[in-house]
Amino acid sequence: MPTFIACLLSGKGTWSEVLKIVNAKEWNKVFLITNDFEIALNFASGTGKEHMALMEAILELGLNFRLVTLKNGEVEVMGMER
Repeated sequence: MPTFIACLLSGKGTWSEVLKIVNAKEWNKVFLITNDFEIALNFASGTGKEHMALMEAILELGLNFRLVTLKNGEVEVMGMER
């Protein structure tokens, strides 16, 4: 399956459509581009080196981020700002 890239800006209903597309197929990679620069970050997959590289890139860009995970089937957001 190919990589999926979508713009999530201010268009009415675009977020729900993109979510349906993301969930409809098994994508190799998903990139979501938005104008809001707070990042939701999950480390459920990957290695420590990959996690650190991602953290480094986000911090170098000066972006705020929140860690997200699943707990009892629900998304849990842990606040963490730079």
